[in-house]
Amino acid sequence: IVNLAGGSRTYLKVDVALELSGDKGVESELEGKLPMIKDTILMVLSEQTPDSIADNKGKLRLKDELLKRINMILKSGKVMNIYFTSFVVQ
Repeated sequence: IVNLAGGSRTYLKVDVALELSGDKGVESELEGKLPMIKDTILMVLSEQTPDSIADNKGKLRLKDELLKRINMILKSGKVMNIYFTSFVVQ
């Protein structure tokens, strides 16, 4: 759960699933860097405004940004896709 940008009292609750490449070692690298990855996800999410993620285009842009930022952290593999398994703005 993160507060959204824009000065309103709006928050986002999202559950994320990551699809990893088949490279050996990517799971262990991901686990070792999990605090950095979680922090990156929280920072990117908290930069969003309610309007920027209101439609599917906005959610796709958010996924692209998360993919880019997470893959910058990983060295031996990469995240192929991000799935929002829950997405609630309130």
